[in-house]
Amino acid sequence: MSGVGDSGMVQLSVRVPPSLRAAARRRAAAVGVPLRDFVQRALEVAVAQPPITPDQLDEARARLAEALDAGEYARYVEGIDDPDLADQ
Repeated sequence: MSGVGDSGMVQLSVRVPPSLRAAARRRAAAVGVPLRDFVQRALEVAVAQPPITPDQLDEARARLAEALDAGEYARYVEGIDDPDLADQ
């Protein structure tokens, strides 16, 4: 895995709560990668993503909740042809 714009590697040491480390280990194991690679990829994604404001995040969550409540997620992802969902 290559770093963002760097050909070399440096060490980065951070302190995190034990619960966060445990959760990261579980997630890394679930996707089948070493914790080191999982954390590096998480940092790369976090740095590459454009910043999002709290208001934008709230708006996205509200829109997602509305779509879930309306059954749009089930219809789109699962292709459900449910008469109850069709009425929504």
